[in-house]
Amino acid sequence: MANIPDDGLKRIHWAVSPAGSEELKARYDLWARHYDADLTEIENYTAPAKAANAAARYLRPDARTLDAACGTGLSGAALHDKGFTNLVGLDFSPAMLEQARRKGIYRELVTGDLSKSLEFPDDAFQAVTIVGESIHLPVECYREFVRIVQPGGYIVYCGSDERAKERGLWKLCETLEREGRLKFVESGEPFRPLPVSEPDLTFVTVVHLVT
Repeated sequence: MANIPDDGLKRIHWAVSPAGSEELKARYDLWARHYDADLTEIENYTAPAKAANAAARYLRPDARTLDAACGTGLSGAALHDKGFTNLVGLDFSPAMLEQARRKGIYRELVTGDLSKSLEFPDDAFQAVTIVGESIHLPVECYREFVRIVQPGGYIVYCGSDERAKERGLWKLCETLEREGRLKFVESGEPFRPLPVSEPDLTFVTVVHLVT
């Protein structure tokens, strides 16, 4: 594995480029201490706030919410700023989770891989948020999200619409809707989450109700 780049823009490109799961984990472990500065100072990364705004429209502040692929806790911090107090963070990178722990906003932090079954019981949460993970998201994790979210709870996705289509996420959601397990609620306006490093990349915020 190559050493982490010294330049922030190069670090972003390096971290999000395609790789296997073990390589990605190693990259994110190395990126963890630079992550917040790279995304907030270079990019003015607004995806966490977009997701938190959507979550706040549908959820009580005390809703037990899983921040899936929480990274260093930027998305959790945005939820916390909206008054959310019952947050659980999940990520595959121990170094990212250590940065999240230092923010002091999570009730619990769990090491876990979205490409595998999640070690939570059925109906464990009232919501799941997944922010910015469309680049590497294994779409079948949505079946796990539906399993661990109580009926009447929500899944809030903030990521690339194009990549979600390419990877079959929206087709899976349509299948889950036909199965009576999921219902589309809203899709926000597209926006550019990484205008400096990825100017052509657009994100949307999509909310589904678990039924």
